[in-house]
Amino acid sequence: MSLRSKFIALLLIINSLLIFFSLTLYMNVSTSNKIKNEIAIIDSVNKALYEEILAVRGLFTIPLKLQVKTFNDVEVNLENALSELMNIEYLTDKSPVILESIKNIISARYKSLYFMPVMLDNADKILNEIDRNTHTTATIEVIRNYSEQQGNEQLKARVGMLTKALFGMEDNITASLATFEEQYRIIADERKRLEKSGILTFIIMFASLALISIIAGSLIIKSIIAVTYNLDKAHKETDAIFRNIHEGVFQLDQNLCIGNLCSRYFEELFHNIDFKKMPFTKFLGEIGIPGKDISITEDFLRLFFNEEININLLGQVNPLDRVSISLIDSSGHASEKYLTFSFSMFKNVNENMEILGTVKDITEEVLYAEALKDEEEKNREKMEQLFQVIHVEPTIMAEFFEDAQSEIDHINDLLKSNRTDYHEILQEIFLAVHSIKGNAQLLGMKNFANMLHKLEDDIKALLDKKEIKWESILDFAIKLGDIQEGINELKERIKDILQFQSSFKGLSEKAGLFERALQRVLFTEGAHVGKVINLECSNFNSKDIPDHHRKLVKDVFVQLARNAVNHGIEKPEDRKRKNKKPEGTISLSIRKGSDTDKGADIIEYSFRDDGGGINVELIARKAKERGLIKDGEPFSLSDAVKFVFTSGFSTADNTSLGAGRGIGLSIVKSRVSAAKGKIKVKTQKDKYCEYIITLPANAEEKSESEKQYA
Repeated sequence: MSLRSKFIALLLIINSLLIFFSLTLYMNVSTSNKIKNEIAIIDSVNKALYEEILAVRGLFTIPLKLQVKTFNDVEVNLENALSELMNIEYLTDKSPVILESIKNIISARYKSLYFMPVMLDNADKILNEIDRNTHTTATIEVIRNYSEQQGNEQLKARVGMLTKALFGMEDNITASLATFEEQYRIIADERKRLEKSGILTFIIMFASLALISIIAGSLIIKSIIAVTYNLDKAHKETDAIFRNIHEGVFQLDQNLCIGNLCSRYFEELFHNIDFKKMPFTKFLGEIGIPGKDISITEDFLRLFFNEEININLLGQVNPLDRVSISLIDSSGHASEKYLTFSFSMFKNVNENMEILGTVKDITEEVLYAEALKDEEEKNREKMEQLFQVIHVEPTIMAEFFEDAQSEIDHINDLLKSNRTDYHEILQEIFLAVHSIKGNAQLLGMKNFANMLHKLEDDIKALLDKKEIKWESILDFAIKLGDIQEGINELKERIKDILQFQSSFKGLSEKAGLFERALQRVLFTEGAHVGKVINLECSNFNSKDIPDHHRKLVKDVFVQLARNAVNHGIEKPEDRKRKNKKPEGTISLSIRKGSDTDKGADIIEYSFRDDGGGINVELIARKAKERGLIKDGEPFSLSDAVKFVFTSGFSTADNTSLGAGRGIGLSIVKSRVSAAKGKIKVKTQKDKYCEYIITLPANAEEKSESEKQYA
């Protein structure tokens, strides 16, 4: 190798080391900032946990109503801090130990929530029982003394349960803090290890650069002395290097024509084009660059010969920084390639300024970046979905999986059947999808519910067609696979993080699960429409529901609850005008009896809300708008009841996740009928609306179309 070649090679090495050193310095600073930011997030969780235990202890001494509000605010801050904690990426990617520690912190926090529902429930009930004038001053001790003076045993018992729950929460949060401190020490040790590793890498790079710079400097001086005597030989050797470099290098003269000097890689890349002496604009057209981009590129390249332009800034507006073209390889096959062009100035042997261009195939880098982006988006969606359900009780999640699988199995059976009533098949698929969506929305699974909502839109569009073909129904088999895959992925993630597999046992033995599911519906749906609704279960115990009624009654009551929130119970300001309490109430009851006509045992399930009742005038107006009844035609309460159970009929103005499709009560009617049951409606304007569902007490062998509702 000639001295000139060594000189060029050394310059390339030094430039590479400088770039690598700069990148290392940048990465070191960036890494330090990332670590600081993520440690700050972990510290915010610690602070929020301390605030939580202070809020719990304050419930013993501070007026209950004020401290409950303070506690709720603290919980919001803690949930936000935990949300940020779950989004930590750098430390968890770099250290499995830190990842495991964060999992332990979240797991300990999850376990500390055991007493929270009992505490909040008893606090609300105590505040509802005591005089509202004393809300702002009544502490637990004051309330306890008051209950003893009044001989109110129920209030005294609730104060006792609240106190017990507070002690339990304090112990759990203290344990959670202890776990946090232990895991924080582990994280701190790992942080020091990562920072030491980064500093050591930086020192090694700096020392290497200094050593190589000294060696390079001495060799450069030697090369400068020798280059005068070896110019011709060095020129030939440089030309050889130029031809063997693994980048497409070419020259452009002042007329923007491609010169004779180009690298072998450039020739091989564009082997099917005779580009020598070809105008560069024509060359760009030959490789498929659009005409508009060619014109912009020509103007861009001419700026290189403008002495008033800062050449160093032109690279920032390079129109050929990344282009997509179709190239033909040596075997004649066309393939899409991503190329990047760069340009700089140099003086030729005649001391004239010319442009040195380079082109590089960046297809692999682009495809990798796109794949990485897609993977990051999938991971983001998975984490978002997981965070939506991480605070749901495992038993409720297990029941959701069980019910969803039942609906999917029914859809599969429909797709495999030999039935030809395609409209009815599609209607049944629609009802099954709507049921899964309702349960997903109940659990706060917004992403999953939105996916199902879009699928409902597709089915509704197909149902509106006059003729439905079997091939159109089969298209939903692919979308059904997406639903099944989403459920399976969610199962696996919950199983891995929360050891979810143990919660799939004894679903029917979990007392109060039914009631809590309804309470969640009322709370979630009510919050969306600005309503507060209480659930009254004094005459109802879910343990009395037979196993073969469990899913049906749960689906029916959830749908009726959703309907009551969106249509039945008035908003607080409207209830006040009617001399009602601002909070609505839904009452459940269950009664066993016998059918005197058939001589069979039955079970009556009652669902009653204290809302405005069935609005006959509104239903009549909507029916007229849709052309279902004529002007002047008599319209009674029984006609209104008939319409509310009609599929596709709704009084809502807009369609949303919670209302507007007009199929909720249609599902109730369909599934009760499939179980050989009856529905009776009682209502009084501005007073109440009651649904009484009568079902056979004994399980019977069901037809294939009925098994899904068991």
